[in-house]
This record gives sequence, structure tokens and C-alpha cells, in this order.
Amino acid sequence: MSETQYRRVVITGLLTLESNLHIGTGGAIVYEGRKNPETGKPEQHEANTIVLDKDGAPYIPGSSLRGLLASLTPAGAEACRRWFGDPRGNDDDHGAMGALRIHDAPLEGEAATDFMSRTAIEPVTGTARQHQLATHVRVGAGAKFRVEIGFDTRPESFEEGAGETALISEADIGALLAVLQSLNGEQLGTGKSVGQGVLGWELGKVSGLSDAGFQSWLLAALDADCPVRLEDRNHWSDLSHLPGTVPETTKAGWIVEDFKLTALSPILINDPQRAEQQRKVDEAQGSKPSPDLMFMQNGNEAIIPGSTLKGWFRARCRKIMLTLNQGEREATVDRMLNQLFGSKDSASLIRFRDATVTVSKDDEHLQTFNAVDRFTGGVKEGALYTVQALRLPPDRFFKSKVMYRPEKIEGWMQLLLLFAWKDAEQGDLVLGWGKARGYGRLRLASDKGGSKAWIEKCRDRLAAWEQDLLAELAKEVK
Repeated sequence: MSETQYRRVVITGLLTLESNLHIGTGGAIVYEGRKNPETGKPEQHEANTIVLDKDGAPYIPGSSLRGLLASLTPAGAEACRRWFGDPRGNDDDHGAMGALRIHDAPLEGEAATDFMSRTAIEPVTGTARQHQLATHVRVGAGAKFRVEIGFDTRPESFEEGAGETALISEADIGALLAVLQSLNGEQLGTGKSVGQGVLGWELGKVSGLSDAGFQSWLLAALDADCPVRLEDRNHWSDLSHLPGTVPETTKAGWIVEDFKLTALSPILINDPQRAEQQRKVDEAQGSKPSPDLMFMQNGNEAIIPGSTLKGWFRARCRKIMLTLNQGEREATVDRMLNQLFGSKDSASLIRFRDATVTVSKDDEHLQTFNAVDRFTGGVKEGALYTVQALRLPPDRFFKSKVMYRPEKIEGWMQLLLLFAWKDAEQGDLVLGWGKARGYGRLRLASDKGGSKAWIEKCRDRLAAWEQDLLAELAKEVK
């Protein structure tokens, strides 16, 4: 008995955000901040906007989904060309259209949006760079988006004049379902290296239009008094039972490791947006002013951004390599860091999720300071300010995850990360505001044995990794 083949297949499902998402428009909105004490006028700030539909709701563009699915499909596989087309074509004169139609994914229900402010860190001093604060609008974790993908027939050959049409087999459908399943844990939008845009995939329904169904629709259309739409599912078969076995070549390949951070001192990761919003509430209600600096929170969860963690590891690795190189070849060191942690031209091989812990009012640590005049060294008149940090007991800690692709991380990269990881385990991890005042000291711990287990597992390769690291440092930048 021959296998049923199909002229068209439609797959639906839900994408759920497991972390906040920012897919930008390239534009910005302007919002008012606090009043400038010198001018008395509100300060103007910009925030990078997200894509919105005609009703003002966020959505995921079909082009973004298409690009992500294409990246999960082996580039040399026949399925890649069949599904996504070929921009060059065989004769380099024209491209070939792909068989997949991936629609924009609209929002299912409602979604919360917020502002996230991040700043670039100077790798040498470990302090925030001036004029490098960026604010993004984000869609909150938990939002759901409806996905619909059409799988159409296309010619078996892209050669000019080819008339044979490749119908869709159950194996073709299973392969596509496998790639869709690998969306779990993948990321979309900006901030991938800091854990933003993590997706969860839930398959909805799979419907197929066979030759028999197509003929049934044609006959119904001829006999009907009014047009019969092809989308009428009375002529379609339910194929949701088909398995989507994931081949090795389509697996995402990210390894996820859990770790925790114990606070050894008060810690403050400042959230200027939260402080500004609270200041407006205080002014409207005529209540006592809130602290000038406030810890980053989402509801009752305090947050250390993944970008902050990644920034510390990058800076630590830079310090280690400059020490090995006796401060020379900074361009070589920066090139190596870009290979591991990413740059504007390449993706990061390691990603950190936001570290979170549930907090209450009892965990707040309020402290008042006087600003110091940089020229006189004395107290700056009228510059009293209050900060709201966190002080956690030893039995409570931040939880986070690190993700990496083992097949892409070279030996020297592993050794470098091992050095930095061990430093973090020994309490050298210092983050956020007030480092000079003793704030922000953390100790990292892993449930899988940490650096000791890492060393035991890789002891026979450490010497080779060390040689790789020294050889890489000796290379000249072209």
C-alpha cells in the first residue's frame, strides 16, 4: 500500500516566551524622566521600540521565525533549499522560492511590557561607560504567540523548464516537525547572549490536503452555489499523530548548566527606570521620596541581568590574558574575547540567563551617602542620596543558568573560562554599584562540582589547552 502524499500541509502551534523578548523596529520613543535640578525641566530619554501590529499589540514577525528555523536546518541539506528556497538559483540569475510560508505570529491573549536599561562596562576599570546607557522595551516572559506555517508543493528541480512537482510525504512532515520541536530552548531577538528571547514550542494541529482531498474540494466547488474556500478543513486530513523524531543534525546543541550566587555583602544592581517610576508615584501622592538608587526587580523577584554576569566574565578573562601576555598585544586579546563572547560581527558561544531570587521587604538594605567633590576631596554640599540594596542571608541565593555549545568551544576557551569560573567560586565576583564601598561581592557555586569536577574531568587535556592558549595569544592581528 503506497504512502499518502499531500499537496499542502498547515501546521499550527504556540510559542511561549520563557524570558523577556525584544524584537526592535530600529526606532525609538521619547519619555520623560526626573526633573533636572539645574533647569527644572523633565529630562528626556529614549527607549528602543518593539514591533507592534495595527492594534498596538506585540507580535513575532514571520521573517524572524523563518530565519530562526533556517538556522536550525543543516545548510547543506536538501530540505533547507526546498523549505527556504535559494537566493542564487542554479544559474545565478534568479532565486528559487521556498516551500514554507511562515506567517507573522500574533499575540495570544495579553502580554506585559516593560523597560530594561543596560549600560556598557569599561573592561579595564570595571565601571559603567559614560553615555552608554541603552533602554529597551521588552515583552514579558509568559507571553504566547500563535504560529501558523504552510508547507506547499514545489518543483522537484529548480532547473528552468522542470515540470515535475514534489508532493509532500509523511517523512517530509516529520522532518519539519522535528525542526519545530528544536525551537524549545532556542532564542529570538536581541540579547541572546544574556538569556533574552528564550522560546518554548507547543505543537497545535497538523492538517494535510491530499490529492483525494483536493479532488473532493474541486467537485464540491463545482456543485456549490457559492464559492468553497480551499481552507475549508472538511477536505483536509488530521496529521497531528505523526512523530517528529529529531535527527542529530537538527538538534540545537546548547548545553545548560545551573549555578547559584551567594551574596557576601549588600548588593545593588541599579534600575533607573524603576527608581524613576517610583519617584513619579511619590510626587503624585505627596509621599516621602523613595531612594535615589533601587535594585532591579520584576514583581517580587530581584534580578542580576545576564549581561552583567557576562560582562564580568569577559572582563575577568581579559585581565587573565593580559597578565599572561604581560600587558602586550591588546588587539590580540580583544580578538580572542570576541571569538568567545561575541561582537557586533559574531555571535557569542556562551550565554548567561538573568539570575533571580525571590525577595521581600525584610531583604531591603537602605543606606544614605554623601557625594564627594572630586576636586576638593570634601563632602559635596546638598548631595545627600539614599540607596536601596539587598542583603540576603547565607541560606538564600540567586539562581541562574549558563549555556554553551561544546562543539564550538575550543580548548583554550575552556581553560580561560575555567580560570574565571574558579575566581568566581573564590568570591572574586563583584557586581553592580558601590564596589569601592564593599557592595556587590558574590560567590558562585555549581551543583555539579564546579571547577574541581571540571579539572578532574579534563585533567589529561589541560596541558594541551594551555599550549593552545599561549599559541593563540602569540598570533598577530591581521
